[in-house]
Amino acid sequence: MNNQLSSTRSATTERGLGMSGEALKEETPAPVTAAMDGRGSSGVNAQRYAVLLCEASPFYSAQEEALFAAISPRRFHPYVSDGSDNAMGVARYALNIALSEALYPAIHCLEIALRNAIHKAICQSTGCSDWYDVSTDLNAYQRRIINDAKEKSREKLVKSGRSLDQALPDDVIAELPLGFWTAFFNKRSKSTLSIQLLRPVFRYAPRKKLRLDEIGERTARFRTLRNRVFHHERIVHWVDLPSRHAEIMELISWISPELATMCQRHDRFASVHARGLTPWL
Repeated sequence: MNNQLSSTRSATTERGLGMSGEALKEETPAPVTAAMDGRGSSGVNAQRYAVLLCEASPFYSAQEEALFAAISPRRFHPYVSDGSDNAMGVARYALNIALSEALYPAIHCLEIALRNAIHKAICQSTGCSDWYDVSTDLNAYQRRIINDAKEKSREKLVKSGRSLDQALPDDVIAELPLGFWTAFFNKRSKSTLSIQLLRPVFRYAPRKKLRLDEIGERTARFRTLRNRVFHHERIVHWVDLPSRHAEIMELISWISPELATMCQRHDRFASVHARGLTPWL
């Protein structure tokens, strides 16, 4: 960022990861709409937010306007919604990217481990790899997702020149989203299969933690964070990110201690979080 933008830094001391006052109260927000969270296209609202930013900072420049246009003024606005200047907003935006990047190894490992562990457990219990066609414990949401996954896998087979007769269960499994897998542990379903999956999937979990409500809440929190990271949404204001990250690492270790060890070697979240805004100001 140029000297002019740097000169706009606020003299106000920033707490935590750069969100003060009311902003720090928003620890773990419920899922929000695109408009509320600052996502979406620019359009008319972009012009409105650009005016707000211009009024908020006497140093608003053409270069900053170009930067905010690239990001989308509407998406950028939440980073300065507490009255901070544009330079602080840019720092927070950069830190948000860094935190999301640092969370990727843990998110990647848990999503892959969870999917494969569930798939393996059901294959063993049903004796077939296309268990999704024979299981009677799938809810309506999961059945709809399976049909979508089958259609997508067929489309890919056609595009690759392969015969539909060559379709494999792995082709379908690869198309199933995270929500399909975490739905097995939704405490509201309480299906027989959900209970049966707990021990085979989370083989190394402490017995007192191996409850459907416990696992369901943990996987739901994981899905929420994963979706925000993968959809490029704001997480920098979540003051419980360290505990969220620790919980993900623990879940990985409950499925595969070996994978957890490998993931830990490549994990940089703690150092990125500890440095906070300093590298970006």
